[in-house]
Amino acid sequence: MQFRLFLSWFSVGALLSFGLSACDSHHPESAKQQAQTQPSHEIMESDPQQGMSLTQVAGQATLPRPVTHKHTPTKLSETELAYVGRYHARIPCTDAFAGCVNKEKEAEYIMNLLEDGSVYWTNTSFGRLGSDLSRNVAKIEQTCKQVQWHVDPVEKEIVVRCAAADVNLYYQINQDQSLVMDLDKIWNGDQGRNRKFFKEYPFPKKAYVFEKAE
Repeated sequence: MQFRLFLSWFSVGALLSFGLSACDSHHPESAKQQAQTQPSHEIMESDPQQGMSLTQVAGQATLPRPVTHKHTPTKLSETELAYVGRYHARIPCTDAFAGCVNKEKEAEYIMNLLEDGSVYWTNTSFGRLGSDLSRNVAKIEQTCKQVQWHVDPVEKEIVVRCAAADVNLYYQINQDQSLVMDLDKIWNGDQGRNRKFFKEYPFPKKAYVFEKAE
């Protein structure tokens, strides 16, 4: 009788020990999974995209992410350095090229030719409200963030190139040292490659003159 009672207690004890061992064997695996999950969560929190502006994030829903090209500074010649500066042109809103979004009568295009061979440009119309990414007129600012310029001394013109869109803009240098858009060359030059870009972006109705600011 005592032997049977001892055997019963031994059986219960063995089952409890086995159950605890089984629980312990599963617990480290759960902890391991938590340990593996935690770094992943931390990596997500440190995602550099969180530093992007809301405008940029919203734009990704409607536009493909633009191709970015690392800018390599260009050493300009003495002739080219003479054209470094700020140029501007006023464009009536009756021309879709102006990109007016605020019911104004005209927009001012500002083009800065910088000493490192890069170009910074803006439009005072959609610049005031922030670029409206749903409009085609904003695509040039979203796509062409890295723009280069140089002087062609033979043609007496300034060439502005956006490699991301594979488009060249040509400006004739007039006697006042202002820059006049060469619409014929923009449309027909480069074996007509520029036309692909202007299927989505309005082509100017006239050859606007960009005057250098004093």
